[in-house]
Amino acid sequence: MKQAHKTLLSMVVFVVAALGLGLLAVHVGKDEEAKTEAKEKAQKLFEIDKAKAREVRVTKAGALVAALKREAQDKPWRVVEPVQVDADDATTAAIVDKLSELKQKAEVEGLDGKGVGLADEKAAKLVVTVVEEGGKASTLWFGEENPFDHSLYVRKAGEALVRQINAGDKAPFDKTLFDLRDKSVAHLTPQAEVTELSVTPPVALKGALVSGTFGYAAKKEGTAWSLTAPEPGAADGSGIERVIQLVKNLKGTAVASETATEAQLKEYGLNVPKWTVQLTVTSGKDSFKRTVLVGQPGPTAGSITVKTYAKRDDSPVVFAVDNSVVKDLGKDLFELQAKNVFPVLDREAVRTLVYETPDKPAVRIARKKESLADGGPGEETFTLLAPTPGPTKKYKVAGNLTSILSLRAAAFAGPAAKSDTERAKFGLEPKKARVLTLLGDKDAVLAKLWVGAEHEAHVYVQAEGGQKVVEVDRGIVNDWTWAADAAAEPPAPAAASTSTPAVPPGPIHLPKPGEKVPLPPVLKK
Repeated sequence: MKQAHKTLLSMVVFVVAALGLGLLAVHVGKDEEAKTEAKEKAQKLFEIDKAKAREVRVTKAGALVAALKREAQDKPWRVVEPVQVDADDATTAAIVDKLSELKQKAEVEGLDGKGVGLADEKAAKLVVTVVEEGGKASTLWFGEENPFDHSLYVRKAGEALVRQINAGDKAPFDKTLFDLRDKSVAHLTPQAEVTELSVTPPVALKGALVSGTFGYAAKKEGTAWSLTAPEPGAADGSGIERVIQLVKNLKGTAVASETATEAQLKEYGLNVPKWTVQLTVTSGKDSFKRTVLVGQPGPTAGSITVKTYAKRDDSPVVFAVDNSVVKDLGKDLFELQAKNVFPVLDREAVRTLVYETPDKPAVRIARKKESLADGGPGEETFTLLAPTPGPTKKYKVAGNLTSILSLRAAAFAGPAAKSDTERAKFGLEPKKARVLTLLGDKDAVLAKLWVGAEHEAHVYVQAEGGQKVVEVDRGIVNDWTWAADAAAEPPAPAAASTSTPAVPPGPIHLPKPGEKVPLPPVLKK
């Protein structure tokens, strides 16, 4: 056989062997994977279709904790025994999830269930059942804990075999009725949109406290909130939303009463609530009103602690809640009012800033920002136009514009001053007030602000078209470039000379041996 043929044959044998080894490896891998899956399947205690779960039942020491049901996968869970209330969906779902995934550590052959609290269902410390659509039930009994390896003895209903699971796997099942019920006082989903809010305290009428009609109220139109009481006007949307989230997230810490009587409502301070919160809610196609009452009775004799209770109008259940809700619902008018001095302005629309100070030259600064060739935003530049044209302190002027556009009230001094007499109270009269003007294209006025007298750490200002005289931080306003030298970029200092001094001209003297030669004056120190 020729050498070429021998080489080719060797290569063929090698390739066939390699393919064989590869196929063997694949087969071994699949076999190991199948063994692993089979082992994991054998360790699982139940095969449960979570989507078909329709009932959950929890008992402790033979006594029912709660029975829960749901009509379909997309329907909420409800507690049906021992009371009929909405369930905590997340806690109930966690029971179903955990039971469907639960794995055993070991099987204990020959162990008598009586010795580990598993003689029968009544002897078990905890029993959990999940019933699927069609009636298939999966039930697990929980017995004693093994202190040596922190495992827990369990039995499946209908089996004599005792098994062990990790003791920590018991936590999702070991729940009370309070754990399993919905504790949300307002009972609103996170997706529910609130379009109106009113929060009213009690008021004195004919010597007695009654439910009040004064507090604060707001209404949402589009995306903007406005106050409707006690004083109509623009609202601080974020402040209103914080109140709404507070009510949405209010949860009971305990159940004070399942069905409170009139006498009990008085006992809980709910006959004349500290706060009555009413929400107009839109959820999908539905629109409805939801009222939450928050009560706080006086301390009992010999007690200095005060408890707080809450209930909604369409439920008889009274919850104990955290005391902080009483303080958190109390808002003064300033907290809820819009505090932006200017209406929302687009920075990109600003073309010129004009600062006018009485008896001083006006400072006029041009702003420019051109798009790049690739369509991206260009660099923002500022140029001093008056009183003397030149470059500006770019970052200072840019920072000032940011503070102007975001200027917020620190306090409201009163309604807008219209006459010179009213303006004089705040130092806002013409020829005395400083004036800031923002101009757009073709010098159209975008915003104008009069800056008046200082008041402690604040300064009075009034925006053109504004409804109020406003107090703002004087440090912010005084930092603006009211003077040309505050805006202008100073000239660069002259560079220092580094040239070597010239040697004075003259005849060249060659020293004799041993002669001392004096240094020229320019080289002496």
